[in-house]
Amino acid sequence: MAGWGWWLGRRQGLVFSLDEDPESGVHAALTADGAGQFAYPLAALVLMLLIVAMLRRRREDIRTGLAAWREHPVVLSAGALAWAAAPWCGALLWLLVRDWVLGVPAGRHLSRWVLADRPFAWFVGTLLAITAVFFAVIGPWLTDHLLRVLRYRRRLERLRRQGEDEALSRGILKLGEEIAERPYREQTLISLLLRIQAGRPQGELLDSVLRTLSRIPRLDEPGWLFRLSPLWDSEVRARLVLADALVINYTRTRARPHLDVALLLLEGLHRRPPVLAGRRARAAVALTLAWALGLRDTSPSAADGDDLGRAVVLAEQAAAVLPAETTGGTLGRLLVKRYERQADATTLDRAIDALRPAGRSPALIWALVLRHRATGEGNDLAEAVATAQDTVAEDPDSEEGLAMLLFTVTQVPAWLSGPERDLVADLLDAVDRLPDVSYPLNMVSALLRAALVVDEDDEAALSWYERALTLVEQSASLGLSLEDRKAQLGSMAPAPTTFADIALSIGQVERAVELLELGRTVIWSQTHRLRRSLAPPGEAARLEELRIALDRPGYPAPGRDDLLAGYHAAGARAELAATWEKLTAGQGSGRPMSFSELREAARGGPAVIINVSETGCAAVVVLADRDPVHIRLPDAEHDKLAGRAGGLLHPTLGPRRALSLARHLWDAIAAPVLEVVEPHLGSDRRVWWCPTGPLSAFPLHLAGHHDRNNGPALIDYVVSSYTPSLWALREARRLGPEAAVPAPPPALLAASLRETPGWPELEHAEEEAAVVSARFPAARTLSEQHVTVAATRAALYDHPWVHIACHGDQGGLVLRDGRLGMDELADMELKGGRLAFLSACVTALPDAQVVDEVLHPAAAFHLNGFSHVIGTMWQIVSSDAPTVADDFYRLLLTEGYGPASALHQAQRRLRAEHPGDPARWAPFVHMGP
Repeated sequence: MAGWGWWLGRRQGLVFSLDEDPESGVHAALTADGAGQFAYPLAALVLMLLIVAMLRRRREDIRTGLAAWREHPVVLSAGALAWAAAPWCGALLWLLVRDWVLGVPAGRHLSRWVLADRPFAWFVGTLLAITAVFFAVIGPWLTDHLLRVLRYRRRLERLRRQGEDEALSRGILKLGEEIAERPYREQTLISLLLRIQAGRPQGELLDSVLRTLSRIPRLDEPGWLFRLSPLWDSEVRARLVLADALVINYTRTRARPHLDVALLLLEGLHRRPPVLAGRRARAAVALTLAWALGLRDTSPSAADGDDLGRAVVLAEQAAAVLPAETTGGTLGRLLVKRYERQADATTLDRAIDALRPAGRSPALIWALVLRHRATGEGNDLAEAVATAQDTVAEDPDSEEGLAMLLFTVTQVPAWLSGPERDLVADLLDAVDRLPDVSYPLNMVSALLRAALVVDEDDEAALSWYERALTLVEQSASLGLSLEDRKAQLGSMAPAPTTFADIALSIGQVERAVELLELGRTVIWSQTHRLRRSLAPPGEAARLEELRIALDRPGYPAPGRDDLLAGYHAAGARAELAATWEKLTAGQGSGRPMSFSELREAARGGPAVIINVSETGCAAVVVLADRDPVHIRLPDAEHDKLAGRAGGLLHPTLGPRRALSLARHLWDAIAAPVLEVVEPHLGSDRRVWWCPTGPLSAFPLHLAGHHDRNNGPALIDYVVSSYTPSLWALREARRLGPEAAVPAPPPALLAASLRETPGWPELEHAEEEAAVVSARFPAARTLSEQHVTVAATRAALYDHPWVHIACHGDQGGLVLRDGRLGMDELADMELKGGRLAFLSACVTALPDAQVVDEVLHPAAAFHLNGFSHVIGTMWQIVSSDAPTVADDFYRLLLTEGYGPASALHQAQRRLRAEHPGDPARWAPFVHMGP
């Protein structure tokens, strides 16, 4: 306290000197100027204001303490008095102990200070009085809190000593529920978190802990009280435990909000760690954050930035502080992921060097296999096999380990024969012994079982492949948002084109088509099933409620704006999806369709599936009344097509590049297919193309030698339409007419947007809208200021035909105030023969993340009720749009052409005007029957 008095004196102009006292060793003499007399009252006032602020912050705790005091007035009153007396007793005890240590009579220092420094004595007394008042007010809560913490610990230890995991889990859950009901802040939560089984709360316990955490102020951005807390070690560990649990929850459910909440916790800790936290604590935070960022990372162009690059930097910083066995696992996995993206041998060597000190792990096995592939080094494969055997022997019940091991085995054909075959059998036996096998382990084991029997039993192998694709579909369930489902399908999901190629290689053409249909357009299928399922008796209202909620692409809107809103919304959607599955379980999924059902899609003309896989490329011509025809395409290569597809995402395709691409498509794909298709064409010469893999990004009608006079070109032989899958074409035929030309012409909505904020001006947009409107007596034109998302969406209900001229991208049509795409068109369920002409760039270009889902703005219109949709596959020349649109509607309305044939003829006319530039006319594509 003398120290505090000296500091105040120095700050306020006081002169304070210490002289040795012959008897006590200390003598205080104080001389002060006038200004110094205000120092103590000012400090007391500041302390009082600080305590008032703390009391305001603890209002909820005070109310809880008062409620508890009414139930236990004697105990909590005694506790409150004890807390109020604590500051006085502490100060007195300190002075008495000081006298005892110095060997002077008890109370000597107290009397000397009171007599020698009266202002200081009053100041100290005021401090103690204010502090006592604070503790008296908060005392009932503190007492109740302390008693509950002690009781929690005793009960937890008693449950742990019983040795029964089930009883322990029930006890922990009960404690979690109690905590959720009372705002006991960090300490009670930490007491529970650091004692729960395995340190990773799940299910209801995790939700209970999170409900309590949501009441902690600034959880995602720790304040100064947290940063200065003397209990920083346990508080940091508690947040790390919670973040770890959320990340584990994310890996189990693949719902992004779980990972987002974990990242909020970790980013806050990383930005504002406790002041007293050492390098090791900061390194632990950085390492956990690196792990979470590595999981969030999807590609270098992800919206979240280069998460992988930042994750590697953080893991390397942690590795400089923490032991290699602690950091090696995370750093090694991140480096392996970087290698898979960049194929840098040095990165892979670093990954293996980092993983080895961390012990045996699936990541180490996979890294060794990757290096064996790159270098052919036999020692790496031998080490991987030995490590796999030891890992399984050490922990045969680890789902994560078994899943990675099995996936590794599927990548090494040598392991499926010879001595390694026994290892595979042991791994599958270990899977069979598990009581409940979840995704992805069940999917990977199905792939491996198929690979084991593919040379012995074709039917069994194809059945296992079908099982794997079904499990992939189930993993991307309606319980996830649209973006999360796309991420799930684009991550570890096996390529259905590969399985189809295997089926084709053994002569199972019909099964190949069935496998393709099962593994592609999963999201389309889910939406179709959601809208077509019938309600059980008495459940119609409930099923409709679920349908409306699940038809929205995102998670339910949270009831309140808090840190955990996304987490709770993800959980709510998962529960809705589970309820919907139970109500519709008796109806089946509607998939897989048999080939006899799928072939109905070809009743209007041949449907041609182009299967592009890494193992080979082929075409299957599906006919309504004949067996399918298998055509090998040896000149079509997956890697070459994938490389060309990447270039389509850049601005306008140049004439030279378009000509080169057109020649390749003709020679490798169109010419061989046309030779087989020709005898089966009808009078309208219609062909429906169903491209897969990277070929989904190409308009196949571009194929031809357009650089030669009278060179062969596909557009001269057939009228091309496109479909994402056979079942989608089959449904489109059932729900909409093939020629959507009512008489008289229907009401048309013409919307154009010349000037879009942040985008280049479209000089011909207004001209295009005027040309189109002139052909429709009942046309409605939306002016520039009215082309908003809400207005355009509302107008779709009243106008069966729509023509929109604006900018576009893969997310939707770019309107004045946002995008009109899959999210905004969800749950519309329009009916009747509808047509949409989307005169905007890349409205029919699939999402590069999941090309086989064929998700783009044109697909959104087609899926939500428009039987015929015209879209584009790359950027179009603005001056061409009015020409194509005018020809299209003229042919459609006055000459009796169907939508596909009208577009075909309009393209031929534009080609005649620009014979050497197929990039001008080829982008336009037709989807529909």
